[in-house]
Amino acid sequence: MFKVLLVDDEMLDLEGMERLLPWDSLNMKIVASLNSGFEALDYLKEYPIDILVSDIKMPIMSGLELASRALEMYPKLRIVFVSGYEDFHYAKKAIQLNASGYVLKPFNDDEMIQVLSDVRDSLHHELEWERMENVQKQHMNLAYDEMMHQWIEGKSGGEGFLSWIKQTQPSITVGTYQLGLLELDDVSWKLEGQSEDEQEMIVNKALAVLSAGCKAEGISLHCQTDISRMALIIEGDDPRAKLERILNYMSKYSLFTTTASLGQVTSFEQLPESYRTAKEVLSYKIFCGKNGIITFEDTKSYEQQDIQNVDDFLQTLFIAITNYDLVQIDDCLEDLYKQVKNYGKKMTVYNVTLHIITKLDSFLSSMNENLKSILGIELKSLDILYRFETMDDIKSWLRRRLFEISEMLLLKKQRKNRKLIDEIEQYVQKHMSTNLTLRDVANFFAFSPNYLGHLFKEENEEYFSDYVIKIRLEKAAELLRNPKLKVYEIADQVGYKSLTYFSRQFREKYGITPGDYRKQS
Repeated sequence: MFKVLLVDDEMLDLEGMERLLPWDSLNMKIVASLNSGFEALDYLKEYPIDILVSDIKMPIMSGLELASRALEMYPKLRIVFVSGYEDFHYAKKAIQLNASGYVLKPFNDDEMIQVLSDVRDSLHHELEWERMENVQKQHMNLAYDEMMHQWIEGKSGGEGFLSWIKQTQPSITVGTYQLGLLELDDVSWKLEGQSEDEQEMIVNKALAVLSAGCKAEGISLHCQTDISRMALIIEGDDPRAKLERILNYMSKYSLFTTTASLGQVTSFEQLPESYRTAKEVLSYKIFCGKNGIITFEDTKSYEQQDIQNVDDFLQTLFIAITNYDLVQIDDCLEDLYKQVKNYGKKMTVYNVTLHIITKLDSFLSSMNENLKSILGIELKSLDILYRFETMDDIKSWLRRRLFEISEMLLLKKQRKNRKLIDEIEQYVQKHMSTNLTLRDVANFFAFSPNYLGHLFKEENEEYFSDYVIKIRLEKAAELLRNPKLKVYEIADQVGYKSLTYFSRQFREKYGITPGDYRKQS
């Protein structure tokens, strides 16, 4: 519905217009009814409207002045004046403002309805014309995009673009030009869970922002090369500065950041070659990272070198995983991917990562574990790797997974160790009256005394011998509450054959003798 603002300093006239006219059937909606031009102007600063219906003669600010200032804000605004004066001066001013109607008070409803109907029809025609213009413009843009794309790709059908450029802009082929290639970052992640229509809408919106950024830099020659890439023809000696401003524009106004590359060739007719090198340079995004500009010079640091001793790295890595040594895990990954980066091949990043995961699964299998049980990952479903756009993304993902695996193995080991320690503690409590030694307990559980002593200290944070003394004395303190038992009987029950030694250790723990402890109890 078209939005209508009513303005009249006469309250009765204002209410009459609001109540008596069939606004709904006119496909119009009154958004506000105001008593002065100043109020109306304040409203218009906040809210756009389609139609202004105003009294022409109002105190302080007339309807003519209001209409004039409103048209400065909304040039396509339709204006209908109502007036109690049949004055040629007012009518002339209304004509100068291109008013859609001039109705005298008290107006006939049919007359006012006819004026408003004409305004509505005019707005409908304008909207339809704009729609057709936009459709035509879109079709032309699509054809132009496709021609430019075909040309820079070196495909048949692209020759028309160069011919068209030479005819319409003959001076453009003289000067310095480079082709820039821009790619939206993390598209697959940010579109995850969206329907196809929603995905298309999100990407198109981002590309529209990108086009606006290009326009702000005076770049009119650009085309979409695939779902998330756009090629730009950049004129001048400093294309990098323009690309930096476009990338900043995208970061500010779009859901996506953008990575850009620059081709090598700098003449207009060789831009297809510039596009080829720009594509090659952009493939180094996996090493150089996102949300930046990559040039041919940036790729030179990735000279191809052989990757040495991958399995030696993995041996060290797997030991670190087993020992929950997160620092060593991180160091191994950094060293390994540093070699991968020096090798300078995109597929090597994925292949080495897959090799690590495959070897890791075999390593876990040797421990009766597997990736699926620990992380819910299956080797056949590692497509996720190809959704990452940079090596740092892959490395971060793998680091998190390896940390999780190491932690899970630690927890399982701790649970297993805890179960063993619980069984040892139960054994001690059951056999405390005997001459318990660490060697006897180790033999019973089929471990070496050194290993069992170390494990017990690690889990309980106390030595095995101290634990036995603690348990014996706690049991003795409990038994001392029974007056029927003699102190020497209690000492014997908790494993002490010497009453003197028992009394000395009891006093060291509780600060008093067993006899005094019984009296206090």
